[in-house]
Amino acid sequence: MTAGAVDQAAEFWPLMDSARLEAGGNLARQTELLERQLAELSPAQIEAFQHLLDVEMDKANTWEVWAAAYIINGGASDDGFDYFRGWLVMQGEEVFNAVLANIESLATYEGARFEEAEWEDVLYLPARVFEQKTGRHLGISQLSSETRGDAWDEDELAEKYPRLWAAHESA
Repeated sequence: MTAGAVDQAAEFWPLMDSARLEAGGNLARQTELLERQLAELSPAQIEAFQHLLDVEMDKANTWEVWAAAYIINGGASDDGFDYFRGWLVMQGEEVFNAVLANIESLATYEGARFEEAEWEDVLYLPARVFEQKTGRHLGISQLSSETRGDAWDEDELAEKYPRLWAAHESA
């Protein structure tokens, strides 16, 4: 990562959080606001933002987080898990880090109380803005796609994550 990308790391969560706060929980509006913010950045900064989004998505690429997606959404395919992690990033730094520390924190998180906790749009947003600005495509992420941690069976989720399961058992 270049020095500019390191500088941009300090901007990733503030950009995400400012759009989230202004949107008041409306993910479509949050995406629009984030798109406007990204459009004001240089191509190098947009590329750095995409890299940092990839890094955060990779941090959440764990079997525990996949369990949360499965419980909250009543199932989670590979794509559904990606979209859940996109939704998780859109919830902001505080929620994101709390979930990585303990997925059961989602048991009491009001933002997880709707039909599906998924948001695909954010995954492609930096690349779309970059292409609009430069006419070029961003490269594909070089981060690992391996899910870390211990795999689980659906039958053991209620026992492993009782609070989260109880909060979403009707899903």
